[in-house]
Amino acid sequence: MMTLDLERQLVFYGTYHHNPVNVRIHMIFVPVILITSIQLFTNTPTLIPLPDFLQYKYLPLNAGTIQSLIYALGYILLEPVVGLICVPTLLGAAAYMNYLTMTYGAVFGAVVCVFGVFVYVWVSAGVAAEGRGGGAEEACAVEHAEEQVRIENVVSLREVVDHEFFRRRWNI
Repeated sequence: MMTLDLERQLVFYGTYHHNPVNVRIHMIFVPVILITSIQLFTNTPTLIPLPDFLQYKYLPLNAGTIQSLIYALGYILLEPVVGLICVPTLLGAAAYMNYLTMTYGAVFGAVVCVFGVFVYVWVSAGVAAEGRGGGAEEACAVEHAEEQVRIENVVSLREVVDHEFFRRRWNI
C-alpha cells in the first residue's frame, strides 16, 4: 500500500519537492500550519466524552486533540520509530493549545490572530512555491530521476546491511 510505504512516499515527495527553496518553505510553513490548525480546532467542545479515569485536563477529545491523534497514528503507520517520536510532540502541542484555550478562553481577537497566521502562512507558501519554479521542466525530470536512483541505492544498501546483520545475528 503506497500510503504506508515510506520509501515510495519519499520518491513521490522528491518528485515535487526537489527544489531546496521549496524544501525550506515546507520545513518552516508546514509545522506552523499544523500548530495553528490544532489551535483553531481546540475551540470546539469535547466531541467524545470519556469516563473520568481516562480524562486528562488538557487533552479533552475536541477536534484539536482528535486531529493530533489522527496525525500521530498516521506517522506511526508510515514509520513506527519516527511516528512514536512524533507522538509526544503532537500531543504536547494539542495539550498546550488546549491549555491556552482553557486559560484564556476563545477570545475573539486571539482566534482571529491565529486564523490570520494560518491564512498568511498558506498564502505565503503558495506564493513562494509558484515563484520558485522557473519553468525548467526537463531539469526537474533529470533531478527527479537522479533523486530516485539515490533513494533506490539507499534502499538497496539498507537491504544488504539488514541481510548481513540477520546472517551475523543468527550465525547463518
